[in-house]
Amino acid sequence: MSQFARLISRRELALVQLAGDDRHSALRLEPGLVVATNGHILGALKVTSPNPDEFPMRQGLPDSMSCDSLSIPAASACAALKALPKRTTFPILEHAALWIGESKATLYVTNLDSWQEFTWQRDDVSQFPNWRKIWPNGKDARLTVIGFDATYWKLLQDVVRECVYPNNRRTDPCPVSWKFHGPKAAAIFQARTADADLRGLLMPTTVETDALNFGCP
Repeated sequence: MSQFARLISRRELALVQLAGDDRHSALRLEPGLVVATNGHILGALKVTSPNPDEFPMRQGLPDSMSCDSLSIPAASACAALKALPKRTTFPILEHAALWIGESKATLYVTNLDSWQEFTWQRDDVSQFPNWRKIWPNGKDARLTVIGFDATYWKLLQDVVRECVYPNNRRTDPCPVSWKFHGPKAAAIFQARTADADLRGLLMPTTVETDALNFGCP
């Protein structure tokens, strides 16, 4: 047993931007993954996570329960992200430590001088959608005309920079690969480095394809 169930990095918490601002929005923890969606765009991020035993001990706190999957309210994830130390010589402190109890769970953040706690009732979090069920499983991408809501491009750009390329300058490239399975299927995107793998879906929107002309104007 460990005092904490899992450590959640700054990059993983930053994925909460995809969760939307609804009071039922959540950041989903699954084995080896963090997932967020607002119904239009979805991201599933995999990063290397340190051992929870490396995090400073919280005096008087019993060992955490273990849990394969857990939802964190978006508000709690955002608050923990903002509370992480901005500058520290201890990389482990750039994580929030998750403690799980019978009926509630808490994210702990510390700079070694003080602690902050963000607690929620586990039963208060809405059921997270079965996102794997809508993931396209076709083997071959197809050339087709697909419409997307452009408001999500900027959101995706911010998430990719913070979750996959946090050390890049604003002018550095942040490559994202895409795969398309047709006008009604979600498009799959992936941004990957040696220590982070972000995969996600962008839902299509209805467009009048008959009025489009992709030829040279």
